[in-house]
Amino acid sequence: MRSRLRMLAPLAAAALAALTPGRAVAAWPHDPSVNVLASSTTVYGGSPIGQVSDGAGGVIVAWVDNRAGYEVYAQRTSSAGAPEWTPGGVLVSTGSGGALKGSLVATSDGGGGILIAWADSRNGNADIYAQRVTGSGAIAAGWAASGVRLSTLGVDDGRPQIVSDGAGGAIVAYVSFYSGSDYDIYAQHVNASGAIPAGWNPSFGAPVCIIVGIEDNPQLSSDGAGGAIITWEDDRSGTNYDIYAARITSAGALPWAVGGVVVDASVNDQRLPVITSDGNGGAIITWEDRRSGSNLDVYALRLTASGTNAVGWTFSVPICTASDDDQPTAIVTDGSGGALIAMSSRRSGVTDIYLQHVTGAGSVAAGWPNASIGGVAACAAAGVQDFPSAISDGAGGAILAWRDARYNGNSYDVFATRITGSGSPAAGWVADGVPVCIANGDQYPAQLCSDGSGGAIISWGDNRNAPAYGVYAQRIDRFGDLGNAEPSILQVKDVPNDQGGSVKLSWSASYLDNDPQFGIANYWIWRSVPGSIANAAIAAGRGVLAEDGVAPRPGTRTFRTTTLGATTYSWEYVGSQVAQAFASYSMVVSTTSDSMSGSNPYTVLMVEAKPPSGNAYWTSAPDSGYSVDNVSPATPAPFTGEWLRDSGTLLQWGANQEPDFSAYHLHRGGDASFVPNPGNLIAVESGTSYLDPLGTVNSFYKLAALVPCRALCRSGSRCRATPRFRSRSTTRRDARCARSRRARGRRAITT
Repeated sequence: MRSRLRMLAPLAAAALAALTPGRAVAAWPHDPSVNVLASSTTVYGGSPIGQVSDGAGGVIVAWVDNRAGYEVYAQRTSSAGAPEWTPGGVLVSTGSGGALKGSLVATSDGGGGILIAWADSRNGNADIYAQRVTGSGAIAAGWAASGVRLSTLGVDDGRPQIVSDGAGGAIVAYVSFYSGSDYDIYAQHVNASGAIPAGWNPSFGAPVCIIVGIEDNPQLSSDGAGGAIITWEDDRSGTNYDIYAARITSAGALPWAVGGVVVDASVNDQRLPVITSDGNGGAIITWEDRRSGSNLDVYALRLTASGTNAVGWTFSVPICTASDDDQPTAIVTDGSGGALIAMSSRRSGVTDIYLQHVTGAGSVAAGWPNASIGGVAACAAAGVQDFPSAISDGAGGAILAWRDARYNGNSYDVFATRITGSGSPAAGWVADGVPVCIANGDQYPAQLCSDGSGGAIISWGDNRNAPAYGVYAQRIDRFGDLGNAEPSILQVKDVPNDQGGSVKLSWSASYLDNDPQFGIANYWIWRSVPGSIANAAIAAGRGVLAEDGVAPRPGTRTFRTTTLGATTYSWEYVGSQVAQAFASYSMVVSTTSDSMSGSNPYTVLMVEAKPPSGNAYWTSAPDSGYSVDNVSPATPAPFTGEWLRDSGTLLQWGANQEPDFSAYHLHRGGDASFVPNPGNLIAVESGTSYLDPLGTVNSFYKLAALVPCRALCRSGSRCRATPRFRSRSTTRRDARCARSRRARGRRAITT
């Protein structure tokens, strides 16, 4: 239990309540034949696309098209699936003359924008250009409208690869094609302002490997320190291709061996490497390998930050040695120093998708098939499945997407799957993958980025409207459902004419909650709670911490946590609603405090949708509102007074019956027009009588029945008592603590 207590963190309710963006209308389709169009429908082209997360659950996609000559365009689509920039995309390489462009790649700028690199023939030969676009769709300050030129060697340069420098800029590796038998690897650094930093040659950057022979197909990953680790295939031996790697620092230095270190130089060819960071300044590299002399196998090696083999990796590790041709196309970290490797495999006679897990210590992960079998089948459906891309699912597994011809051998669709770190399909996902796009025509190889919630946004080129060519996108959540399956809070609003302590929560149903699917059984309601309170209740045995998606325990306070961005929030279960295939629902939920003068505490709520079985669940974005005690106390009645000469004045009144009654305030003045204030307050009583020893036959009294005055009065100041009493008279006025400002739900959405 102690380890669980550490998970609970104080909820930043004030920060949540301060966020008040308008709610976007959900637009991600639930139909795999629809999807979201990012580009213009009149575009024609087949250039690769590049995409990155926008850091807010959405995606930015870049591509090349020729609507007005070949140019680079980009579009941002929100977390709700709504394109946010100029329809058809914003032009990000103006003034380049429409020259041929290709080999586009992209990475995040770390600030909600995108960094793009491509090969560009505007100068006669192909050079490498880069551009930075902000999250608002504008060219970043300091960057040329037509892009920043990274290479001016006077020969064709191409095959760019890009990685963030961690400071808003990027390092771009590329190939310089000097001749048919001499390719070299270079790298260039462009900073956040679009300038080439000191120490880097403005004409070409830094030579990574310029040894005679062909150095080709560079891939790179961050070194975690503003630089990059670059790997490539290399035929310097003159007999076959081998795998080499080098590290380049943010200052352009190459701290490893000149020309790179050998990753693998076994017999026959080793080619087409892919790379991922090991999370510790090094990298894990995998490649296709023909050392067997017959089949293409897959091997991997982990290098440290100093360019040496990591502990446990004395030699290259076999990943797949099955009796067929296998090619690694993507590799992602497992978050523990190891990696998951996605492969195209022909072991069934046609190409299928396989995944293998190698640990940080250089062995196949426990529970996974060994190298002779070559991992688990991510998809072995009929027809061709190839070109898998992959991203980490953030939980030790991977999400894969690929092009798939199972439905029509003459055209390709897009499918996806999620495989856990133990090698099984994740909860909610089906064997052989989920259809992401099954529209007419061809869907070209897909790219993925995280949706920030354990799922992915997938983008691809698409000719469903042939001859027009477009770029489409689709969100698939962590349980394999398209679009936004989570419920959405509509409002959190005060319950009118009550004693406070409650709000009305209204929400839109999950789209899975429908007839005849009935994919949702219950909605669970969670209220924010400080982590300290949850910890204390759990430690004292008065509460439990529930795992995600696990039902609350009846009769016991149940807590859970969620993570938004880098912050973990704590929640307490407060109620449930049976799903009935309605479009929306509402429930009255208790709050822990009411609105009051000088303070307006918001209650943050979350709605969780649960299916009839399984461990899947969908949680809404948090939203908040405040409660108000709208009911004033009744005027004390009857109210009488009797002057007792030598003893003073005896005052008596009828008792109030309000459940939140607090006290009676009694004031004395010299005439009927006096105004009650702290200076003439003579008693605060919970009973129904008071003997005023200073009372005289000429005294005037005013009595107020008060509840805890937690709301804002009509004037905006604290409520005041206003009744009056004259001795031996029962004349009185209303005594009310009015609450007239209506509480309204306030947005508290994290995007």
